Amino acid sequence: MTRTTPLGSTVLVLILLAACSSERMPPPAGPPTGADVTSAGSAATAAEVGITIDSSRLPAERRAVFDKMSGNTRLDAALRDQMLKQGRRVAPPAQLDVVVTAFRLRSTATSVWFGAMAGGDLLDVDVVVKSNGQEVKHFKTGAGQIRGGLIAPSAEGRFERLTTATAERVVGQL
Repeated sequence: MTRTTPLGSTVLVLILLAACSSERMPPPAGPPTGADVTSAGSAATAAEVGITIDSSRLPAERRAVFDKMSGNTRLDAALRDQMLKQGRRVAPPAQLDVVVTAFRLRSTATSVWFGAMAGGDLLDVDVVVKSNGQEVKHFKTGAGQIRGGLIAPSAEGRFERLTTATAERVVGQL
């Protein structure tokens, strides 16, 4: 006797799996020092944030996708937005250097057809806070998610969630 699983139950399980998110938790950070961060409601100036890509760790095809999605601009905007939302920014003589060390964004078709089984989207960064040319603070963080399929099919939307989650974690650790 052959036992079959109803189609509705299978679809429901696949949708629930696609809706789950596996975001990376940042490592515990020590309390910020007064030299690193100020609490302020004003926007960060353009000279305070520098975003680069570690080409030695990021394959050319992933860098091309990051560039196609305007990754530098969108990550910079997300960081500035989070600085305003959280009321935190680097103190005026300090520089925030953000290096993208890992990036993966599934195509919309892969996300829709294979969902969570195609792996996750991820964005990892290495952050260095410098003051007067000296490294004051250094940490690594990032975000990952397996959302996709019918719940979050758009690559644009998934990329936006990655940059927002990463920016929240970066600013939270300043």
